[in-house]
Amino acid sequence: MTQTLRSYTIYIFLFPLNIPVLLFNVKSKSYYYHSLTGGELFNLKEQVMVIFEKEAAYARELSGYLSRHSKFPYRIATFTGKEALDEYMQSEKPDVLLIGSDMPEVVIPDGVRVIRLSEEPGLSASEPWIYKYQSAGNIMREVAAYSGKEPRTVTNGAGPTFYTVFSAKAGTERTEYARELAADLRRNGPVIYVNMEPFPSEEVYTTSEWKGMSEAIYYLKNGGDELIWKLKGLLSEKDGIKELGPVHCSMDLLEIGKKDVKLLFEVLRSMKEITNVVIDLGFFSEAALEILSESNSIQLVTPGGNDYKYSADFFLKQLKVMQKEALEGRIEVVNYGMAKTEGRTSRNAAPKIRLLAGVE
Repeated sequence: MTQTLRSYTIYIFLFPLNIPVLLFNVKSKSYYYHSLTGGELFNLKEQVMVIFEKEAAYARELSGYLSRHSKFPYRIATFTGKEALDEYMQSEKPDVLLIGSDMPEVVIPDGVRVIRLSEEPGLSASEPWIYKYQSAGNIMREVAAYSGKEPRTVTNGAGPTFYTVFSAKAGTERTEYARELAADLRRNGPVIYVNMEPFPSEEVYTTSEWKGMSEAIYYLKNGGDELIWKLKGLLSEKDGIKELGPVHCSMDLLEIGKKDVKLLFEVLRSMKEITNVVIDLGFFSEAALEILSESNSIQLVTPGGNDYKYSADFFLKQLKVMQKEALEGRIEVVNYGMAKTEGRTSRNAAPKIRLLAGVE
């Protein structure tokens, strides 16, 4: 008696969960993540992005973050070696190739969008490029912009996009990261840097007179039809970035109320010529919580070593206690401080660690 064995393919649909699944391509001998989001399994022409990067840990963290993010429109395949990528390209044609610096040349099929990962900010190149050492959230947005597939973002009406940089623990170079973020965003258009550090360390604020947040708080509390012009009059400019300087007295920041914050954001949104606003938030209060609530993106800078996860987790728990857990979707955890523990003290070297581990 002969038995006929039949093979079946079983499809399991998970709704509405978004689960990153590790898959293996037998032909190319490569692993890649696939985000199974409700509805995407029915897309027969799924968009694919290949990451070709020599640093395996960097590529793994970046692909993991992008795969977990339901707003990102691509399936990710990651390669660190030329031979495996060449073999993959013989049978597959990705839509986007994100290629790291100093990588060997590969044969790229016609129609593939090539984006370079640059290790130096401010690169002048003939093809699209993205600064490598920034948050994965920013990389995601820039890839989507280059490829014409903008992800869905939190919007607060017309006007600039607001990035608030905050740290739940001291000693994490929050201000240094905030200034680097502002400089990086400057490539996309005019930026305003709002300095809400209670104890500024920059030399310019210890050797000269300036107008900044103290005057802004006074204007906000008094209101008036000319408020926008008064605030614009407080802005200084350096390296193409407009800055609202810090307070003269740290206690002034505690005078800011929720109404003042709403009015500040209203005025900044009315500045149509501004593309992005970076807020360096150095204090925490009800007003600070309102600033986080009004922001499109919250960059949570964490300390080095193994403490970064505990610091981020504790902050997220505090948000739940304050019934602000809805903010979690806007938070990006930036492990910027770890660079100091590994001896990388230069500004260009340190950001390598801030490839962000997305908050689960």
